Amino acid sequence: MSSAIQFTGLASGLDTEAIITQLMAVERQPRTRLTLRQVAAQAQSDSLGAIRTKLTSLTLATTGLSSAALWAPTQSVDTTDATKVTARRTGGAGPGGYQVEVTSLASSEQRTFTLGDTSSPSTLTLNGIDVAVPAGADVDAVAAAINAKSDAPVFAVNVNGSLVLSSKKTGKDFGFTVSGDAPLTAGNVKAGADAVYTVDGVAQTSPTNVVANGIPGVELTLRAPTTSPITVNVGTPAPDRAQTIAAVKTFVSAYNDAVTKLRAELTEKRVANPATAADAQKGDLFGDPLLSSVLDDMRTVISGTTVGGKALADIGISTGTATGGAATADSIDGKLTVDEGALAAALDADPAAVQKLLGGITDTPGFAQAFTAKLSPVTRADGLLQSRLDAAASSIATIKDQLDDMDRRLAMREDHLRKQFSALELALQRSQAQSTDLASRLASLPGA
Repeated sequence: MSSAIQFTGLASGLDTEAIITQLMAVERQPRTRLTLRQVAAQAQSDSLGAIRTKLTSLTLATTGLSSAALWAPTQSVDTTDATKVTARRTGGAGPGGYQVEVTSLASSEQRTFTLGDTSSPSTLTLNGIDVAVPAGADVDAVAAAINAKSDAPVFAVNVNGSLVLSSKKTGKDFGFTVSGDAPLTAGNVKAGADAVYTVDGVAQTSPTNVVANGIPGVELTLRAPTTSPITVNVGTPAPDRAQTIAAVKTFVSAYNDAVTKLRAELTEKRVANPATAADAQKGDLFGDPLLSSVLDDMRTVISGTTVGGKALADIGISTGTATGGAATADSIDGKLTVDEGALAAALDADPAAVQKLLGGITDTPGFAQAFTAKLSPVTRADGLLQSRLDAAASSIATIKDQLDDMDRRLAMREDHLRKQFSALELALQRSQAQSTDLASRLASLPGA
């Protein structure tokens, strides 16, 4: 260490600041090691928290496979010409095809008026609703006054200088009356009309083009007259295939995310004698027994669950390794793939069997129940991961207290060193002054 001492013009000739700095660097070495331990503990806490988030998302996705909403029976409804007739299911409908023909659409009553002299204010009454017509109003002003009345039974518009009123409701029974002293001269009248259509040859009418009772459980929207029958197809009640496939894909995505995170933490090796924060953060969960157990349990349930003689692989959920083919990196890691075609075929062939396998039948345990049972001890609020997180938080708090205590002791040590060197400087200064004084006295003696 003496080779690093710098000489200056101080009384001692020593660079005391440099000496104190170097001494304190030695004193702070245990603190540096403790800081790296704190970094490692925080990294472990962060990693465990991220894993818990992944597993919680996976649990939610797994629960979704067994939800009543997913497996609620629904029916497909479509038409052979959506430009003429569209349909949507409103309740339980009889499966099969229905022949619909549209003769004419429903329309609203329409009347045209010519506006006369408006030099004086007047009143226009529509189905008992009064509309004030101010003096000097033109057709646009009258139309605006009518449209401003939310309870008016008509819409008003200026068409080539004429005031055209159209009933807000379609159908032959939804006309309107016009009275009052407003200067209007009646012109063309177009009566309202009901829609005329047939369902399987039975003639029907409707005041609107949205028909609620043409086919029980199905709402028809008549869009244009037809020249030949339009077929409305109502499917057999069954779970929504697209929705089920989407739920399975959500589960597989969450599963693969969890596997990726778990494997990344388990395989990242520690750095021996870490010297930097980056090194201290590595491998904080390398080979962790809890995480290894979680990964093994997940794989076991995936490969080992069978219900009614069916396994996940039978409905297209597997690691994706083709028979006789080379294993992929993802399949080696245990990640899943979804064969949508195979899953769709299984749902078409026997939706109840798929529902039973995935756990969608009440009081009949399936895959979802088996999988969540394995994850629950780890992910629940008082589970194993929370215990590990609590332990990590306790360790971080303890290290922080130790660092605070060490900082206080280091500050005291540095203060002590500064006082020591300050005392040394004062002592040297006094010694140098005495030496100078003695030399001066000796030099002043006779014969000196």
